[in-house]
Amino acid sequence: MKPRSRVLAFTVASLLAATALAQEAPPPPPPPPPPAQPAMPPAPAQSMAPPAQPAMPAQPVPPAPPAAPMAPAEQAQPVAQQGSMPAADGSLTDVHTAQIGPSITVNSGMPPAQDYGPKPSFEQLDANHDGRISHEEAQSYLLLYNDWLHVAGHGSSISKSQYAHWTD
Repeated sequence: MKPRSRVLAFTVASLLAATALAQEAPPPPPPPPPPAQPAMPPAPAQSMAPPAQPAMPAQPVPPAPPAAPMAPAEQAQPVAQQGSMPAADGSLTDVHTAQIGPSITVNSGMPPAQDYGPKPSFEQLDANHDGRISHEEAQSYLLLYNDWLHVAGHGSSISKSQYAHWTD
């Protein structure tokens, strides 16, 4: 091997080794914080001159303390109520009510059921008379359209027997 190639090989090997070591070395520690300045500057020597306005300290003014908490009697206590309420069809609907403070009221519960009347016949929904109800045809009867995945069994249409077994 020629001396030049030995030097080149040694240089390349040294660079690779230095790169590998530099990647494993931890980062240097952060620099120390600057020294703290004294809160009050040293007092100047007394002279016959009129007193000067005192210099403002370099430190920021601390924020004002938070407002005093309300007394326990003033704090809004949540009031929870639970009961049943008559629905439009005469059945009872569960209602949960929570009142927090003077202006927030939360009501939760199922809305009253709507009466859609009797289920239409299969022939009324099968508009193109192909013997199947498509997804577009089911849009004419909201209950069937909302229950499409259950009735169609993840299919593209509903047969007459599937429709007959739905809600029987």
